[in-house]
Amino acid sequence: QRSQDKLSVAVVYTTAILQGMAMVGFPASATVLKDVKGFTDAQYGLIFIPQIFAAIIGSLAGGGWARTVGLKNLLFATLIATALSQVGLLMAVEVFPPETAFYVVLGSTAMFGLAFGIGAAPLNTYPGLLFPKKSDPALVALHTLLGIGLSVGPLIVGPLTKAGVWVVYPALGIIAAAI
Repeated sequence: QRSQDKLSVAVVYTTAILQGMAMVGFPASATVLKDVKGFTDAQYGLIFIPQIFAAIIGSLAGGGWARTVGLKNLLFATLIATALSQVGLLMAVEVFPPETAFYVVLGSTAMFGLAFGIGAAPLNTYPGLLFPKKSDPALVALHTLLGIGLSVGPLIVGPLTKAGVWVVYPALGIIAAAI
């Protein structure tokens, strides 16, 4: 039981860091998307609209889905959707031609928005379940780790972009979500 609890804590709190880092992946990719794929400023700005709508839809549906499929499965779906968003970002830059890459990125930001939206239910619920006597500090810790992911992401992607190996950033997100 103890090892299962430790694994649950590790998965939930690592997911928070990963969500923060993945959230930064698209904004931190501005240079690559604009310089390598030729996105205009307007196109780059538009990539976040699907993310916003999908996050709203995911947030609205997340509670019902949590009751239907369970928190564990919803957390798993969050990780899958996060990984798929990073696969799309990576493929948009490395595989698709510029005229297609824009639409792939739109789909990728929507997938991340969905991941973020559906992830709210398990990520905000699990800390209280895992630490019932310290639920408030446990939730604050989760949100802090999400913020750490947001803070660390640019510190990682910046040097990778300068070194010409930007592709490592979304690849790390894919690997982390898959583990």
